[in-house]
Amino acid sequence: MKFKESLRKTIHLSSLIIPLGYRYVLNYNRNLMFSIMLVVFILMLVVEFYRLWQKSFRKT
Repeated sequence: MKFKESLRKTIHLSSLIIPLGYRYVLNYNRNLMFSIMLVVFILMLVVEFYRLWQKSFRKT
């Protein structure tokens, strides 16, 4: 199996962390889970906009 294929499968399997963490770590605490997901979403937006504003990532 190639490295890229292994990495892709690992990424897909790691997506199980969200529902399992919600069930076993947070004990179905919806407010806490929403807060965590909101913070992660905002951080991802900030990183994405910062990446797009960098000249090295823009095509000229």
